Amino acid sequence: MQSKSIVNRLTAAAERVILSRVKSSSLFNEYYNRTEKRASYTKQATTYKRKEIKDWINGVMAATDPENPRRGMLMRVYESLMLDLHLGSCIDNRILPIQCAAYKLTDANGVEDLEAHKLLERPWYIELVKLVCMHTYEGTKLLELFELNEKGELKEVKQIPQSNFIATKGIVIQEEYDDNGVSYKDGLYKDYYIQIGGDWSLGMLNQLASIVLAKKLGLGSWLSYIEKFGVPPIFAITERMDDGRRQELYEMLENFRMNHFAVLQGNEKIEVPNNYNVDAYNSFETLISKVANNEMSKRILGGSGISDEKSFVGSAEVQERLLKYRHQVDKLIFKYYFNEEIKPRLVKLSSVYKPLENLTFEFDETESLSLKDILEAVKALSSFYNFDVDELVKITGLPIVSIKSALGDTTPPAGEKKKPSSTLNSGTPQSEATPIIYSATWDAAFDRLANQVWNGEIKADQLDKDLVLKNYSAFSKETQSAWGKGYDESPVTRRIRENLLKFSGAKAYNLIKRIEDLSKQNLSKDDFVNQAKKAAMLHNETWMEVEKKFVANSASSARDFESYMADADIYPYLKNRTMGDSEVRDSHAVNDGVIKPIDEWKQIPPYDPGCRCWLEQTNEPPTTHHKMQNLDEKWANNPVFSGKIFVENHSYFASIPSGSKKVTADNSEKMKVYAPYSKSMSAGGDSKVFISDFSDISDTDSNVTAAKTLAKNLKTNIYVRPHVNNIVGYKNPELGIGAPNSKADLKTFEAVRNGKPIKLDKFIVNSFKSANEQGAKSVVIDISAEKNDCKDILIRRICGGINKGINTNLKQVFVIANGKVASITRDQVSKRKFDEFLKDLD
Repeated sequence: MQSKSIVNRLTAAAERVILSRVKSSSLFNEYYNRTEKRASYTKQATTYKRKEIKDWINGVMAATDPENPRRGMLMRVYESLMLDLHLGSCIDNRILPIQCAAYKLTDANGVEDLEAHKLLERPWYIELVKLVCMHTYEGTKLLELFELNEKGELKEVKQIPQSNFIATKGIVIQEEYDDNGVSYKDGLYKDYYIQIGGDWSLGMLNQLASIVLAKKLGLGSWLSYIEKFGVPPIFAITERMDDGRRQELYEMLENFRMNHFAVLQGNEKIEVPNNYNVDAYNSFETLISKVANNEMSKRILGGSGISDEKSFVGSAEVQERLLKYRHQVDKLIFKYYFNEEIKPRLVKLSSVYKPLENLTFEFDETESLSLKDILEAVKALSSFYNFDVDELVKITGLPIVSIKSALGDTTPPAGEKKKPSSTLNSGTPQSEATPIIYSATWDAAFDRLANQVWNGEIKADQLDKDLVLKNYSAFSKETQSAWGKGYDESPVTRRIRENLLKFSGAKAYNLIKRIEDLSKQNLSKDDFVNQAKKAAMLHNETWMEVEKKFVANSASSARDFESYMADADIYPYLKNRTMGDSEVRDSHAVNDGVIKPIDEWKQIPPYDPGCRCWLEQTNEPPTTHHKMQNLDEKWANNPVFSGKIFVENHSYFASIPSGSKKVTADNSEKMKVYAPYSKSMSAGGDSKVFISDFSDISDTDSNVTAAKTLAKNLKTNIYVRPHVNNIVGYKNPELGIGAPNSKADLKTFEAVRNGKPIKLDKFIVNSFKSANEQGAKSVVIDISAEKNDCKDILIRRICGGINKGINTNLKQVFVIANGKVASITRDQVSKRKFDEFLKDLD
């Protein structure tokens, strides 16, 4: 016997050693399924027996016994309580919004992983949310994550009955009153079981038990009352005293309720007493509804207004806001348990969940708008922004085929023919008045583009507005999301946007050139269009996804690098690191541990698409024997130093022939006038200042200051327009007054420039001439720096500046002085009506 015991112990020890070395969670799980070694318990049938206050008291005493806590009795009391429909509905009102709440899985840079999100789109996730949230009501819970399906995914989440585990000991017991069991907190099973709540938590049902039991007692009493007193008593009155007649009357009354008639003799009669009933309905209704149900609602939901169909609107709205706080707490609790307890177990359970390892679960608190709200928002903002039509179609479901231009007057100048397409001429500047043709979807854009190439209406270096702006919008959105706060203000991102626009133009060139090459093959038009669409899908779906991820990673890395530069006095060096797993490429692994001073990092991660390297601040000395290798010159770069995400060596830039490079670059530059005004700021009241993605870098501050003053005083929106660089014949008025295309040239007076004083009258003369040459409708003269009274000079120079036949483009003059704005039109000047103008200057 002793030798057999020793053998058993040795066998068990050997099992533990083998299992402790098993790295594959699927193998571990398969082993336990095969040998049935998992923690087991005897499941009891659910029985619903009448529960009273004494059952609850005894259950609490047993559950809180410091020496031998047992939850079985209290668990069965809770099961009985949950039969109450109002209680269940209140709890559903707390839990269902959490089960249905949108969530996201993000990496350390805040980028959402949509593929990993799909791993949780399973029924077990809904059940998991419910079980975690239910611990608030039922107290300590123990969940089991064990069973996998044939795909290696979690099959279900099981709940261990409270009667079959002892939280204070951390064990699962076979029978309810066993003293020994299998530990779920330590040893082989700890990665398969999760305890939700503290060891002694009894849950909110402990507080609600007395009121729910009172309601059950009230309902039972009500039913008894109806049975006894719902139908009034009936009395038979007779003067006869013989037993035979009394027996006849007794049998008659016994059948009276079914037959409703009686045969009487002499003075005999049947009576029903008047005023027999008391107001039983109100007595029981007060107990059940106004006391029990209301108390349950207040404790669980924060008030009865949400569950009471006759509640006042005001109080119901207040209670709804309070309920949102409870939902927020429920979300925080689930978020904690998922990130700290559930996610690590899922990763160990199966390699399927490996993608979750470095992700964080967050509830998506983005407010969703109704279709009516969306349409109202589009209507309100369509004057200022170009919308992503793909997203509009997706969100609204409306068959949008195009978006009209919002750039003001789109009528071509006299004598100029309206261009048939959304292309740019390679020779002369494109008029801003030409409307943009937007396709509602990529498919529609590709169809149009293919037909234009087939008909010879467009060449590759002419580009396509729709295509370039869709590309730019996609890349800019990724950059903004990855960069985060300060994206609009940063000079680095301002330069990056220039690079993204040029890259979008180069990408458009390559696609059009590819379609041009197809048109030269011996294809029918239908075959050509199909081949062109395939090429377009490859460019703008497959390749763009790679490029968008690279953009996001580069922007995030650049933002981190800026913070490293700010800490250079503390951490003067950066160390290159890899993820250290089996997916690291050999070409990247050789660079792990390279240390250089911050200013020597001319190339930072990502070094190419798919790169997962990262930089770590350090005080360790630079590595002299170990230098960076295998960097892809078509991708590797430091956006903080270069202002670029995509370098000139990239294949899109390199593939453009030398004869087309300047034309393509110039036409990309011209796209700035159609780019969005992504940044806005309030100027007081309803007026705002909108700033183009490509406003003049050198004059942004002065332009915005003047724009805010104009918007405030004129009570209209002001637009800080884009600045087009190095294009012969292109003009750059800084502002748009009331609309982007209502051009106004801003001239800001400086009393001293380069150490020399500037004369105001000469400055005004030059301002009129320059604004007229810029093709502006208005000139804005900011003389805030002039401290002397200069009204005479203003009147004299304005009369000379927009006199008959002089500076004919200008229709109006705005003057900014002392925080005020005065304006005068060409017509008022010709009629010498200066009174209002001078009054506004005072």
